[in-house]
Amino acid sequence: MRDGIGSLTLDAVAKQAGASKGGLLHYFPSKDALIDSLVERKLCGWRGECIAAIERQGPGDGRVARALLGLCLSSTDKWTEEMRRSGLVLVAALVHDPRRVEPLRDVHREITERLAEDGLPPGAGEAVKMAMDGIWFGWIFGLAEMTPKRLDALREALERLACGGNELAPRGVDGSSPALPDSAERSLRA
Repeated sequence: MRDGIGSLTLDAVAKQAGASKGGLLHYFPSKDALIDSLVERKLCGWRGECIAAIERQGPGDGRVARALLGLCLSSTDKWTEEMRRSGLVLVAALVHDPRRVEPLRDVHREITERLAEDGLPPGAGEAVKMAMDGIWFGWIFGLAEMTPKRLDALREALERLACGGNELAPRGVDGSSPALPDSAERSLRA
């Protein structure tokens, strides 16, 4: 996590862990096995956090979407440099060997299936998840900083979707979205 996936060597890991290289090789016979384990651990942890958040959420439509929002966008305290590095290392590991993407797809598929059965209008839960994915990628690559004000605004907008869109602006008679007020348009550009 500290030095990035490109600098990862079994010698460096053994030294950091206070173990012999032979001891490390007993558990991880290659650098790839070690990276596979790192990816699996990260994905299992994330999946576990998601499932626990869903189980803590009260019943009703949008339960899964609300749980994900609470887990991911509840506080800037979670948006640490350690978390950013961890995300970058995960992405680097996935890029290094595309076969590692399949476990990530499995977790995302499971969450997407739960969202599809969440009782929200079609696409609402998935839009919440995809927006959070985009927020995360923008943040780990330094494209957007997560200030408390920005996080609150994003969470509030996505919560409206997670509540079935009940507080969204009404649609026109023809089903079209109304024009946004200038202040909302400026907020979206920010």
